[in-house]
Parts: sequence; structure tokens; C-alpha cells
Amino acid sequence: MQTRVVRGVATAIEQDEQGTHVRYHSTRVVTIHLNGDVTLRTGGYRTNTTKCRMNQAANQYGLGFHVYQQDFGWFIQVGKLQVPFIDRELTIKAEMLRKPACPCQCSDWICSVHTGTSTCSHPATRTLFRIDMEDQTGTAFCDGCAEDAMNSGLFREAHQ
Repeated sequence: MQTRVVRGVATAIEQDEQGTHVRYHSTRVVTIHLNGDVTLRTGGYRTNTTKCRMNQAANQYGLGFHVYQQDFGWFIQVGKLQVPFIDRELTIKAEMLRKPACPCQCSDWICSVHTGTSTCSHPATRTLFRIDMEDQTGTAFCDGCAEDAMNSGLFREAHQ
């Protein structure tokens, strides 16, 4: 199973006023809160695919954790800290993660927010989807870069 980006059957990335969510079937298995906290949920299903979706989100958004199984138990690795994942839900505080908030993924050199450089240093608040390709995962943007991207005509708010 690939673990670099969020994708797969019955999987979607959603965004609302609470943050960005990775949904697998009917469970939001990962929520990246706007303050940088991350909540992991199993929905009662401790499957390899649930674990995979959590790790995909960690890798795609640079969240700095890894979910693994050892001797039938689930654990979260955050840096050198290993935390047992006993309940159906676990929240990792932003200060424990490598990157306190999901970074904006804008790489447009002429974006009005960071003109002349290919990277934005603001935290991401919105996920937009390209209209000129089959974009299944979206791109995380800060509000300013999102406005610039929407004005380009190449992005839309919702995955279709």
C-alpha cells in the first residue's frame, strides 16, 4: 500500500470550519484542526486500511507522526515518543508534532502572497482542487494563496 498521499477506495478529503478531514467510509479518521492539533479516530475499525489512511495523511500534510501495530496493539510514534492508541480517538497536540500547523502548499512564483519565491510560510486553511485534471487529493492553501488560486480559474472549492 502506498502511504505518500491520501487516496483509495471510500476515501475523501473534506474541509470545514474545524479544519481538514480525511474520511474513510463514514469515519473522519484524521482531523487536522486549524490550531495544528491532529485527532485520529478508528470508528471502531482497527484495520490496516484505517492505519494506512492515517499514515497517508501524516505524510501528505507533513504532520510528523506514524501509526503502527505491534503485538496486536496500535501505537502512535511522534518523534521519539511512542503513545499507545487504546481508545477510538486520540488527539495529538500541535506542539508535539514536527510542524505545528499544515503548511500552505502554494508553489506559484507569481502568487500575490509570496511573489518571487516558490514557497508560502503561512498555515493552510483551505483545500482546493484543480479543474484541469482528475485531482483527487486537493492542494492545501492559506486564505491569501487560495484567493489567488481561485482567481486563476484553475481551482475549485469542492472535489467533483
